[in-house]
Amino acid sequence: PKEIRINTIVKPFPLQNGWNSEARYKKIFKNNEQIIGNHQLNKHHKNSKIVLCTYPKTVFYQSMYSGPTILLYNQKFHREVREIQKIMDILKDAKIAFENPLEAAKHINKVWLNTNDWWESNKVKKAKKVFYSNIASCDKKSLYQWKNFLQKIDASF
Repeated sequence: PKEIRINTIVKPFPLQNGWNSEARYKKIFKNNEQIIGNHQLNKHHKNSKIVLCTYPKTVFYQSMYSGPTILLYNQKFHREVREIQKIMDILKDAKIAFENPLEAAKHINKVWLNTNDWWESNKVKKAKKVFYSNIASCDKKSLYQWKNFLQKIDASF
């Protein structure tokens, strides 16, 4: 729908690797203000109704903490996804992760008017908890864990 399209902002993956995604987005989004760079990402995370990520890496992890997030990916291009398949299946079941772009679009259209009903549902909360505890742990002890890890490395040199 037009309402979603005019409110869409895209941050292309910085490495083009032959995909030339930035040029492709410029054809789709005539208003180049809708295409942002890395330096604008955090600002837009905080103000986004839904963040759509196309690769299961750092930006996806950050987005999961910032609010409603959808991952649209192709598993054959992401070796690490196979290693966490059970968790990805939980994310798919909660409609957080998709491999089919049409299914992701249908879901976005369905939840657009009230994303929090979906994002705060019990099924999604459980999926996020599994994700956070197994993939993107960010507990209060993490700073101390990193400090101890780095001190051990430093001591070994």
